[in-house]
Formats: sequence, structure tokens, C-alpha cells
Amino acid sequence: MAEALHDLGMLTCLHKYYPLEQLIRFFTHRPASSSTFYTLGVRDDDFDKLQRFVEKTGSTARLVCVDAANGYTKFFVDRVKQVRESCPWAVVLAGNVATPEMVQELLIGGGPIS
Repeated sequence: MAEALHDLGMLTCLHKYYPLEQLIRFFTHRPASSSTFYTLGVRDDDFDKLQRFVEKTGSTARLVCVDAANGYTKFFVDRVKQVRESCPWAVVLAGNVATPEMVQELLIGGGPIS
């Protein structure tokens, strides 16, 4: 689906359950990776997988989505900040943020915008 949407000039987010090796193959060998978000959850395992991905591929994922069911907690803001620090070259999308106050909190507390 990411490839079909790329051909139409659209962005897409992968689901966060793809195995690491499959993500590495996609982001290092597919043109659609330039319009596809690497997606992770907020769990430590998800962040660790992102770290391993970056170690193996460098900065191939230019788009990163932090997906959470509840994008309104301090933990979520802290995780977004960790992702920004780990991937300073990437555009970071914070998923499921529903209020202007939380957007402001992410802009202020989620780390610098590049």
C-alpha cells in the first residue's frame, strides 16, 4: 500500500508491528520509503527497535511517527523528545494528539523542531 500511495504522491504510515529486518529492507531498497513514516509505539521495546534500526541504516527513515492511543501524557511528550534526539534529521509526527494545549506542550517539551 505504501508503494501505491507513493505513486499517487501521498504519504503513509506503516503499522508499528513490522519486524526489524523487514523495515530495514523496505527503507533501504524501496523508493516509496521517501514518502513513508517509520512508525513506533511508546513502549520501551518500540524505542529500542527504532534505535537498532538507526544503528543499522543510519538516517534512511526521514519520516517518523510516534503512535499512541493517548497522546496527552507526560510519558508521550518525553518519548517524542527521545525520538527527536535520536533522529534529529527526521520529521516527527506525534499521533493522536487531540487538543491545542497538547500540541503546544509537544512543541515546547517535545524537543527542538528542525
